[in-house]
Amino acid sequence: MHLAPRDMLGPACRTTVAPHLTIDGGCDGLINCAAHYRWWSRNPDLYNALNDAAVSELMKLALEARVMRIVQVSTILAMGCPPGDWGSAVRPLQPDTPPGPAASRYARSKAAGDEVVLRLAAEAALPGCVVALACVVGADRRLVSGGEEDVMRIADLVRGKVPATLGHDTVFTYIGVRDAAAAIIAALLRGRPGRRYLVGNQRLTTGEFYDVISRLSGIPAPSRRVPVWMAAMWAKAADSWGVLTGVPPQAPPDLIRTVSYGTLLFESASSEVELGLQVPYRDITESFREAVQYVQEYDSLQS
Repeated sequence: MHLAPRDMLGPACRTTVAPHLTIDGGCDGLINCAAHYRWWSRNPDLYNALNDAAVSELMKLALEARVMRIVQVSTILAMGCPPGDWGSAVRPLQPDTPPGPAASRYARSKAAGDEVVLRLAAEAALPGCVVALACVVGADRRLVSGGEEDVMRIADLVRGKVPATLGHDTVFTYIGVRDAAAAIIAALLRGRPGRRYLVGNQRLTTGEFYDVISRLSGIPAPSRRVPVWMAAMWAKAADSWGVLTGVPPQAPPDLIRTVSYGTLLFESASSEVELGLQVPYRDITESFREAVQYVQEYDSLQS
C-alpha cells in the first residue's frame, strides 16, 4: 500500500494525483481519506473545495485510469438527520437510509462528496463504496495541532481548559482508529460498488465521554453544564470574532447545531457482517487512553 499525500484542490488534482492512479503508478485500489474535518474554519470555502469538488474530480480521474477498487472514507454525520424518528433507538439509521439535512458545513460537504461516489457507481460503473465511520479515537497529531483540528477537544480536556459541558446527555458513537483502519481495508477488499457501510457501535453520552477522559488523565471533568439554547445565543458572535482574530471559538455554531440535533444512532451489524469485520471491537477506553497519553507526552516534551 502506497500513501500518496498530494494537492487535490482545483486543477492540481489532475496534475499531481492522476499519475498515481495507474498501474504504472502502482495503483489498482484507491482510498480517499482526504477531508477538511473540523467544526470551525476561518476559510469555510475549503469544506466544499476538498470534501465535494475535489472528490468529484478524483473519481473522474479514477474512472479514466480504470482503478479497480475505490473507498470513500466518510462520517456518520454525513447521514444528517432524516425526517421522522430516524436515528433514534427504535429506528436507527441503516446503510440505505436516505440522508437528511446535515447540521454542519463539514457534514454537508461530506454528504455531497459521498453522493458523487454513489451516483457514479450507479451511472458510470465506478467501483466505489462509502465507509461512514463513527467518531474515530486514537493517538493522532491533530490532537495537538490547535483548536480547529482537535474536534473532540481531548487535548483541552486533558489540559483542564474546557469550562463546561454542552449537550451532556447527547449520545455519540465511537470507534478506535485501528478498528476504523481495518474496516476501510475490508471495504477495499470486499466492499460492493455503490454501497454505503456504517461502522462503529460503542456509544457514550457526552457526560460519559468527559468522565472517561477525566479518569484517564486525572483532570476533573467540567462541573458546569451549559444549555444548548444558551450556547447558541452567543455562538454567532463568537464565530464572527474568530474570523476576525483567527482564534477558533470554543463552541462553534456548527458544533452547537450538531449537539442540538441530538442523539443520532445507527445500525452497524449488517455492514460488519458484509465486510467480515472482527467484532466485538477493541474497548474504546483503550483508544481514549492512547489519545490522552499522546497529549500528555507531547505536553511533557514542550515543558
